[in-house]
Amino acid sequence: MKFVNPEIQADFDSISPLLKYQVKQRFELAKRFNELIKSKGHTYENFAKLIDVDTDTLMKWLSGFHNFNIDTISLLEYHLNTF
Repeated sequence: MKFVNPEIQADFDSISPLLKYQVKQRFELAKRFNELIKSKGHTYENFAKLIDVDTDTLMKWLSGFHNFNIDTISLLEYHLNTF
């Protein structure tokens, strides 16, 4: 992965191959949820209301830096009808 911020890139370059893979998976999952939200015609604001979280929380989840847990994944999948 390539990051614009050189400090983040340096941190990423220094981690283990497993952790690199996990970070990549987080970004891929966040990217997919972003795409699904948009493809279903939602704005981030209205989707956040739909799932009963504030927009800032949703944006944190979709940033790629959030370590998703099964409850968060299930919540998003359920409301996006992707389960």
